[in-house]
Amino acid sequence: MDGDGDLDLLSGGSVRLNNGAGVFTAPAANAEIAGLGSGLSALAVGDLDGDGALDLVAPGSFNVTGKIEFRFNNGAGVFTARAAVPSLAVANDPGP
Repeated sequence: MDGDGDLDLLSGGSVRLNNGAGVFTAPAANAEIAGLGSGLSALAVGDLDGDGALDLVAPGSFNVTGKIEFRFNNGAGVFTARAAVPSLAVANDPGP
């Protein structure tokens, strides 16, 4: 997530960065991904904007918003929403 080549961890809307020795710690800022809700139980990752950093998608029924949420990685493991990419409202369970 932070571009250093070590596998990092996303869990329940939290970011933990691997120091290369298998020790996962919260980044200095933005350790919790804003707006995903406490009921989050699934995430999908991929490079949504083509910048080489893994971004994330949170399926709607698993977060409290009832929407599919998109968060974009700045390359340092900080995930934020973008006004130009709105959340998608879902009526039923979209699944993980």
